[in-house]
Amino acid sequence: MTNQIFLDFQQRIKDLYVVHPEVKRIWNIFDERRRLRKGSRKAPQSLFIMGKSRVGKSQIMERYAYSVPRYTELSEDGTETDIIPVAYIDCPSPFTIAELYSEIIQKGLNASLMGAKKIGELKTRAYKLLKQQKVEMLIIDEINFILSSRYVTKTEAMEQLKDIANKAGVIVVCVGTPDIGQLRKLNEQYVVRYPSINIRWFKEYDESFVDLLRQIEEQLNAPIPLGFSDTKSAMPEFIHHLCGGLIGWLDLMLYEAFKIVGALDENFNDFSILRKIDGDVLYQARKNVIGELSDEEINKFLER
Repeated sequence: MTNQIFLDFQQRIKDLYVVHPEVKRIWNIFDERRRLRKGSRKAPQSLFIMGKSRVGKSQIMERYAYSVPRYTELSEDGTETDIIPVAYIDCPSPFTIAELYSEIIQKGLNASLMGAKKIGELKTRAYKLLKQQKVEMLIIDEINFILSSRYVTKTEAMEQLKDIANKAGVIVVCVGTPDIGQLRKLNEQYVVRYPSINIRWFKEYDESFVDLLRQIEEQLNAPIPLGFSDTKSAMPEFIHHLCGGLIGWLDLMLYEAFKIVGALDENFNDFSILRKIDGDVLYQARKNVIGELSDEEINKFLER
């Protein structure tokens, strides 16, 4: 076998991502919101996307943002404008209004501050760029940081998000754990403006989880069977037990398992070592990822 075959397999491990039905459901909601926004004179209805830690929220959001084609538009005077239909940012920590608009300008829109420092200047520049770059949707991840801000009240923060939607005409998607639900309940108006959607996770061991493992194996396309989804064995149910059905834990655990057996080593050249991935290796991989936690502690986390 040529060395490239092994390098390609290692790359598939690093790039592993399954667009399972829950991912598709969220992405379809985003597509529909963007479709309804076009041609409407009403203020766009924004969203609260909530999910427990490690369900894969950030991956769902970021991958959606970058899956929507970006392009450069050339005006009659020769000016080039980067068009970003869906912009993605992380909520700044610590949360301040100035940092929010700076993040939108610099990370979300890949633009410079152009000397803007004061809040008013930053807001003006952000609104202008959001319109110029034809942003339809702005995804703000990790808005839990608003809850712990010592500089901005929760209501002040929500008013800024409302202004972005109203003045720039974009759909604002606020993403975080279920704790952020208290933000949309601060005001009756927010409840209507920000309907909430919960990201479901693989809480129960069932056929949907087995299908997820099956898709993982298909993407990895290993030349020897990995057995992750083999229901004739205890492996798929054991994997579910180890990761609790959380995508974030599952991804890290599998990556760690491949690392333990040497499949990510620089000199990897033998697929037969994949047969070493058994219950003991997977258990060690989980321990490497989340540390020494008892089943009781893990169950408390999962039920929280």
